[in-house]
Amino acid sequence: MPDYDVISFGSYKLDSTSGIGGIVRGRLTQLVGDTGAGKSTLAILLMIEAQKAYPEELVGFIDVEQAFNKDYAEQLGLDTDEDKFILIQADSANQALDLMLSFTESNMFSLVVLDSIASLIPDQNLNANVGDQQVATLGRLLSNETRKFLPAARKTNTALLWINQWRAGIGFGQPEKVLPGGGSPKYYPSVTIDLKRKDLLKKGEDYIGMMVQANFTKNRFANPYQKAEYNLYFGEGIRKADEAVEVAYDKGLIVRAGAWYTFPLADGTTERTQGMSNVIEYYKNNLEDFISLETSVI
Repeated sequence: MPDYDVISFGSYKLDSTSGIGGIVRGRLTQLVGDTGAGKSTLAILLMIEAQKAYPEELVGFIDVEQAFNKDYAEQLGLDTDEDKFILIQADSANQALDLMLSFTESNMFSLVVLDSIASLIPDQNLNANVGDQQVATLGRLLSNETRKFLPAARKTNTALLWINQWRAGIGFGQPEKVLPGGGSPKYYPSVTIDLKRKDLLKKGEDYIGMMVQANFTKNRFANPYQKAEYNLYFGEGIRKADEAVEVAYDKGLIVRAGAWYTFPLADGTTERTQGMSNVIEYYKNNLEDFISLETSVI
């Protein structure tokens, strides 16, 4: 397999399921799902990881939905200083796609996010009179513009990320759910990840997060239709220490006997404690041992 530059999801489970360790720079990745499935949050987590891996480059967010929450992004860990992060709220599909092309051609960005395809409205529609027939204007525009910025992305090694949202199919013979944008969302992305909220996480009477299933329905770098389930905590994102312990347990590195768990330490010995939560707490408080475990599960 060719040696690709990748940006981690910030999740051991998603990185492993992707087959390549994250999203690939120079290619287009698409996140799809219903409302409230955690698409925008996962996009923010990817931008955070891009800033960590490529600190000399910018990350960009083109906010067509006019809904980006800067305070929430900072709470998750995104550096929003202007020399690290560019946010532009686009008014139309034409403006958003022009910005994506400009960002990509500038060779200054490690990752550019467009949120979302479902909110794009072409200038032709915005300037039309009530009753004018506008047939597939977004599909044609998206196809034309995507063929411009995909070659630019490969040339500048910029990772591109689309966010899209399922819509109900209309009319006889139509599928139950469709993706806005015509054929482009199906054809152009190298990877498409379908996110579904599986359950809500509670602590006492409070909801603290949700369990999300990610299905890699299209993947040009590994086997498609691989699935991963991960916990997304409100205001936190993905707890990597929790995931590392879960993956280590699945791999047999952590052994359970009744309520007791035996887990490895950095010096080659093992420790034993009662309850998985205590294992997680131990690794949170002992960085050297956690780094050793992390190396084993990557």
